[in-house]
Formats: sequence, structure tokens, C-alpha cells
Amino acid sequence: MNNIDEQSELVGRVGGKVMDMSDRLEGKEKKRFLYRKINEMPLGGPEFVDDLITLRYISRNRMSDQEETLQRKLAEHERNLLRLIRENLDERITYNKRLMDSIQDTLVPYYHGRFSIELSREISFLPLGVRLLAYSQLLEREAHLVAKYHILNRISMTLYKSGEEQLGEYSVFLQCMLGEKISPLLFGKKSFEELYSYQIKANQEIRVLREDILEAAELSPEIAGREFWYGFKGFSDLKNINDIGAAKICLRLFTLYFEKNFAIAENLETQLLNYYRTENSNVIETLLEDEGLDEVTIISRYKEGRIGAVEGPAELDESSVQRYEENVRRRAGIQATLYQERMQINSRKKRLDESRLMLPEVISSSGVSSSLQVMTDMMTKNSYTLDQIDTFIGNFLKGALKSEEWEPAKLNIFLGTMKEVRSMLWMGNEKDAVKILHVLKEIMEKPEVKCSGWPVCLVINDTMKCASDYMLVPDVKSDRNLFSGAAFISMPKPLRIALKGQTRMIEQNIVLPLRMMASDWDKIAENIGMSDKEMKSLNTVLRKLQQNA
Repeated sequence: MNNIDEQSELVGRVGGKVMDMSDRLEGKEKKRFLYRKINEMPLGGPEFVDDLITLRYISRNRMSDQEETLQRKLAEHERNLLRLIRENLDERITYNKRLMDSIQDTLVPYYHGRFSIELSREISFLPLGVRLLAYSQLLEREAHLVAKYHILNRISMTLYKSGEEQLGEYSVFLQCMLGEKISPLLFGKKSFEELYSYQIKANQEIRVLREDILEAAELSPEIAGREFWYGFKGFSDLKNINDIGAAKICLRLFTLYFEKNFAIAENLETQLLNYYRTENSNVIETLLEDEGLDEVTIISRYKEGRIGAVEGPAELDESSVQRYEENVRRRAGIQATLYQERMQINSRKKRLDESRLMLPEVISSSGVSSSLQVMTDMMTKNSYTLDQIDTFIGNFLKGALKSEEWEPAKLNIFLGTMKEVRSMLWMGNEKDAVKILHVLKEIMEKPEVKCSGWPVCLVINDTMKCASDYMLVPDVKSDRNLFSGAAFISMPKPLRIALKGQTRMIEQNIVLPLRMMASDWDKIAENIGMSDKEMKSLNTVLRKLQQNA
């Protein structure tokens, strides 16, 4: 455990003068950098920090020839972070198979593709170790970059609350490497250094803030007891809860963790579920009185700051806390409704026959149209689950990758668009996903791709009644970028007229934001059921698509 008043080597070097790490990318040093196993380096040691600073050096200098190395190494560090977190979990978690399975089967699907910091209230009532496991399993599966950033933020904060500052600094590094990339979408363009400095200051104060909250609640000094009674108190008041669905999932996890240590745990869960259903708090109030918790008050405390400012985050006053929590509760309520709808989409329609998830073993560009029609019909005429969609998309992509008949531009469009459709569905946007499938089918049915260059995104006019008003945007650079997805804009005139001569605007306002939000292909492949061999095949195809030859 670090003393938070002592500056670690990582924090010191990130905050100091930018170092020239070019020697690490040449000769024997490059080979060592590329192939030395991260788990063999002591956490926070000089070589470990060199590895991270080299990644920052590549990113800062926009070394396009090292981009593949950068992304591969960042993915390795993410896996290493998850490994270290799991190794630090106590046996009440690691030997509790029911708890671990329940997180994977209930909490992860609940938040997958849409997690944000504002949706973490109910998770915050869980013990710190359970929170870390929950966030770790979310991160392991998450492909959407904005959701991934928010998960890393919660991991960093929870590690600091747990007293694991060194692991917290590691998590903050990965969070801010991603944050710099997507910062224009979240809080305006910010450098890695600005983000890192701010997050380190904020997280160092969070640990102290947690102790203040627990002490203000006057709970017992014993850790397990404090976490049990604090969690029970949090779950026992509907005013503390933003999302009942999330509360029920987290309450089950809470019980699975504590049931062997606190005989009252099972009964508490039963009574709390009745309370959520009836909103009658009499039994809960009696339980609180019996346990001496009726006078315990949990006070919400938040800090707010400006990234890049010299001063650290300042605590919100009571009225600001109230406004913040009202906004969070409103947004969480909307998200909860979306979740309930997406677990069984089109629930009033005929259940999907699972045999329709099976597609031809090999799908060529000439035969892709019929499978796109099957998917569109399935999404508009049947009731289905997102797991079924993942199975269908998995089979679809596997079949396409086995065909040698694809023209590169068409395959680029197809793969990128299917990835976009999958992300939209997991975020609850079925309407636009169906529109995109209609346009994709039309593109695939044409003998040639109508684009003045290498296509990198699709723009669809949301105003025109004609669904065919779309345009493929070419890459403005000589590089072949992967297809980034689709964007909807509203124009009173056809796009070919409205966007004529607007190349710079399209690049800045449409292409770059889509590229920033592009989902992680490796995570997508894993989620849709690809084997390691199939994932390697996919990555080989993606690399070939980016080659200029």
C-alpha cells in the first residue's frame, strides 16, 4: 500500500518532463518492449513504468507506424490490470462461485454497452471487493469505448477506496490513455497529462472522503460489519435508489457475499424485495430499529472540479448535491426503462424461432443480401433477445469471413456497419439499427460501391422520406482506415446537394467522432461467440483491409 503523500515513479514521470523513448522502439530494446511479458515486471517498477511511458510516447507523437503495437500493448495492460485485481480479491469472493456466476449472469448483461458513472449508485452499496469484481467483469466484456472509460473510472476510484493506490495509478493511466482519445465527446479536447493529473488528485481525496462518510454514519470499526450495515442502510430507503432493477440485482449479490457471516442477510433480502414491490416501509423500519440503525444517516458527498485547473476538486454544497442527484435519478430511470424493454425486444410479437439464427456456412457478397433481409425481418416481426442478436451476428460474420469473393471496399463497409448495428442494439436504439440495415442491404445489392474513394463511414439523411438518401464518405487521407460506422443527420435537401464541398466539416463533425467511438473489435468478436482461431482470422482480414497495396 502506498502512502498517498509519497509520489510514485509513475506519477512523477507522467507529471515531469516528457521523455524521449525512441530508443525503446529500436533494435534489441524494441524486441524487449514488444515481447517481454508484462506480468513478469514488478508493478510500479522502473521497467514497468518504462513500458507505460513508451506507450504514452507513441500516442503523444502520433506514430501511425506504431499504432497496432500501441493498441495491442494497451490491451495486454488491461488484461494485466484485471489479473492483478482478481489476485487481490479475498477468499470470500474468489471461493464464492454463486456470487461470481451471479455477477456474470445478471449484473454484466444489465449494464453491458451502456454503463456510465451515473448508473453506479446501486453498485456503491456493495462491499469494495464485490464492486471491483463487478467492474472487472464489466470491463472484460465491454467493447463500447465511452462505457469502457466510465468503467475504468469506477475501477480506479474503487482501488483508491480499497487502499490500493499503486493499482489505482495503473488503472488511471489506462483510463486517461483512453480518455484523451474520446475527450472531445465527453468534456472537450484534453491531453493525457491534464486528465491524469486531475484523476490522481480526485482519487487521492476519495479515500479520505469514504472514511468521512463511514464515520459520519457512526458504523462499527470492523470492515465487514461496516460494509454490511452501510449496504443494508443504503438498500433500505427507496430515496437512495435510482434504478429498482439494478437494486434487485445488487441486493442479491450483497446477500450472496454476506449470508455466511450474517444470519440476518437472507431475511433482509426478502423484506427489502417486498418493500420495493409494495413501497410499504413498516417492516424495514422495524428491522432498522432492532439493529440500532434507525438513527444512522448516509450523507451523499460529491466533489466537482475542472480538468486542467491548478486547484483540486471542491466539495458540492447541499443544494448542488440535491440538483445533481435529481438529474442522476431522472437519467437512471430512463436507462432502467430502456433495459427492461431490450431484454425481450418487441415482447408482444411472436417469439423468434432459434432455427433462424443459423446461416449459411459461407456468405459471399452476392449472397449477403438475403441474410440481411432475414435479420431485418427478425428485428421487425419477432420478439428477440440481445443474446440471440449476438449469436446471429456472430454466425453472419463467420460466414462472410470464410468467403474469398468479397471486394475489399464492400467487406470494409459490411464489417464496420454490422459492428455499429450491434452497438446500437445493446444501447437500446433498435429503430436506427433497422434503418441502417435497410441502407446496407441496398449498398450490398449494387454491383459497385459508389464512393469517390476508400469508404470510411455512412451518412444517412434522417429528414428525407426516401430511405435511400445516404452517402458513403471517403477517407480524406491516403491511409485506408477501417469503416467507422454510420451517422444520422437532418438535411432538407438530398445529401449529395447539402454536403457538396463540405469535406472538412464532414471529417471533423462526422468521421472523427465516429472513429473516436469505434468499438473494440476483439471485445466484439468475443461477445458474438468467435473462437480464438476465428478472432485471428478476423484480425488478419482487418489488417489486409487497411493495407494500401
